[in-house]
Amino acid sequence: MLQRLPATPGDVVRTALLAATKDPKSRVRGRAIRSLASSKDATLAGVYQQFLNDPSYAVIGEAARALGQTKSPIAYDALVKLIDAPSWRDNIRASALAGLGATGDKRALELGFRYVVAGNPPAVRSAALSILGTAGKEDPRTFPLVSEMLVQGWEKGNFGQLAAAADAIVNLGDQRGLVVFEELGKKIGNNPQAQGFIMQFQQRLRRSVQGPTGPPSRP
Repeated sequence: MLQRLPATPGDVVRTALLAATKDPKSRVRGRAIRSLASSKDATLAGVYQQFLNDPSYAVIGEAARALGQTKSPIAYDALVKLIDAPSWRDNIRASALAGLGATGDKRALELGFRYVVAGNPPAVRSAALSILGTAGKEDPRTFPLVSEMLVQGWEKGNFGQLAAAADAIVNLGDQRGLVVFEELGKKIGNNPQAQGFIMQFQQRLRRSVQGPTGPPSRP
């Protein structure tokens, strides 16, 4: 008789996390899904899909992002179905858009343009920005709009929009973003915390467009 091999530590952790997704406490379910999501394992797409109908908005959000990160073929259709689901402050719509942003699926681009406009809740607009960043690189409308929203985020004190727009610019990988960040740095002025925040994105973009052999980042 063949002796069964012991489970690896990774298998043990995975099994424990899958069990935790069934916990009656939504906080535990959400944390378990978030931990599983870090693997971006497409074989778990079906598991995440089940939680898109969870009673907890937080769990739905974690499941939507986790599903998007798997890049699974089932992700797009499953997430699009959530777009029109009624929820308080459009929480579910924001989760669906964030998940679509994680997929990078170009079919979601028009949804990004539709929900990024003023009049939508801040969380929805920020999630829509994630779609523009991952799926809108080849669309000429994207960069000017995202750049404008970056500046607006700072001027209106909307940190969520500022961060989402900055991340989108990095994901676009457009060299013009370096100039946009530099100009925003001038607007920010003598604010070390804000300057440091923007510089993180600026350095990420510089590494992206110049590659590991490019000139060093400015201090």
